[in-house]
Order: sequence, then structure tokens, then C-alpha cells
Amino acid sequence: MASSATAEALALTDAERLGNLLRRSREAAGLKQKQVAARAGTSETTLSLLERGQRAVPGHLLERIVAITGADGSDAFRLAQIVPPQAAAEVLGTQVAGALDRGGLSPAARRALRRVHLAALAARADPGVPVPPVDPEQLLFDRFAIEIRPIAGIEWARFATHELIEYPEDLDGDGQRRRRNLVVAHMAGHAALASDSQRRPACDHAAGGTLEAEATWLAGLVLMPRPMLESEAQLLAGTYDLDDPAGLVSFVSEVAAAFAVPGWLAARHLGDAGLLAWAAGLEDA
Repeated sequence: MASSATAEALALTDAERLGNLLRRSREAAGLKQKQVAARAGTSETTLSLLERGQRAVPGHLLERIVAITGADGSDAFRLAQIVPPQAAAEVLGTQVAGALDRGGLSPAARRALRRVHLAALAARADPGVPVPPVDPEQLLFDRFAIEIRPIAGIEWARFATHELIEYPEDLDGDGQRRRRNLVVAHMAGHAALASDSQRRPACDHAAGGTLEAEATWLAGLVLMPRPMLESEAQLLAGTYDLDDPAGLVSFVSEVAAAFAVPGWLAARHLGDAGLLAWAAGLEDA
């Protein structure tokens, strides 16, 4: 059974742990709050709040306090959940300095890095064909050992078990191939996300949210692997006048037809790949 002291320590927030670390380091160095505050270029009140875990700290200030008190810098920045300014400058350089925000990665930078990670997940799923279209059902079975079956009365797919997906039976009807591919590939996206985080796969498409958006984005990568998409786009681009709106629409439509995906999904990933800059901001529809 854990002692009361251990239980109390476990209940502390990271901000409180950081405050304790800085306070203990200051006291071990024989320094008063007033001395550290003056040398760090901040107020004694700010330092006091920081040591009590009641104040966030920017990276440049934390870096100075760590240097003055001799605190463990790796622990301090980990608890503060920010990137050390010097390390960021060395790793990122001036070319991508805008990726930082108040000592940490900006939300936009985090989203961009997340997409890089998701693209790596998708790249591990070999589509098994050199040219489009990709069969997401076969990929689901080959990559994740998951089978699918149609069922009546549902609007979207669901994981009946971690080895079986049920999908709406009307997706097997005429004219439904593109939507069926999207739905099955969306579930493959969930399978990849679950495998990456070592949990059971689940889908809650109706609720939306980040996980569902990521599964849909992964569906596009599964159905349109980047090398295959770039090759197909280059092949078809010379057929159309892309400066003409009608030609551009026809080009996207033919790419979508080649991959057997909805037009909006083709446009979105053509844009993400830099092949259609205007399409990069399209949302799921």
C-alpha cells in the first residue's frame, strides 16, 4: 500500500512538480527568491507563483532560472511541456522558427507533425497493386487480419469485434463503389491508429472529432498512396487545361474515377500533395 507521502506526490500536477523542482534547486544553491528573480529578470511574485505551481513560465525565463539555480534542465522543460529555446534554435534554425509559440510547438506545427506521423503509418500499408484502384477490403485483411460483412439497418461501418467490421449493406449496390471504398478505408484508418496506440480499434463517425478526421485523412492515403497519386496526376495533367476551371474540374474527376474515390477526397489529397494548391483547405463532406 502506498504511503500518504507517495499518494500526495502522485496527486501533484506537472506545474506543481516543476515548482518543487525549482524551489528545491534554489534552496540547495543557497539563494533567496529575491536574488533569483533579480538575476533572471522577473519579479519575486512571479517566481513565488511559479514555485507554487500557479504560474506558467515562458521558455526563455525558465532557461535563465535553471541556469541560476542549477536545476535539472531536462526535467524542468519536460514538466513545463515546452521546448528549450536553445535546443529549438539549434534543431529548427531560423528557417522554421515560426513553428514555435511561447517556447513550445505551435498548434499548427503540432498538426503538421502529426500528419507526417500519420503519413508514415499509411505508408506501411502496402496496397498490393502498382496502379489504381486500391482494394481497401483486401488491404484490411492483409495488413490487419480484419474481415468485413454487410448488414442492414446501419448508416456507417462499425467494429463488431476487433477482427470483424460490419458495414451498410446498401453500399454493395450499384453506383456505391466510391462511397464503399471510403467507408472501408476509413475503418482501415482506425485500425492503423489503434495499432499505433496499442488499443482496440473503434469508430464513432457520427460524433466526429479529431480521431474521426484522422481516420478519414488516412483513408485518402490508403486509397491514394502518394507515389501512385503523383504518378497518376502527372499522367493525366497533360490531358487538361488546368488554368481553365472546367479543365481543372475534369482533371480532378478523372483522378477520382481512376482511384474509385469521391471527388472531394481526390481534390483534398491532390491539394495536400501540392498538386492542387487550391484544394488543400477542403473539408470532409
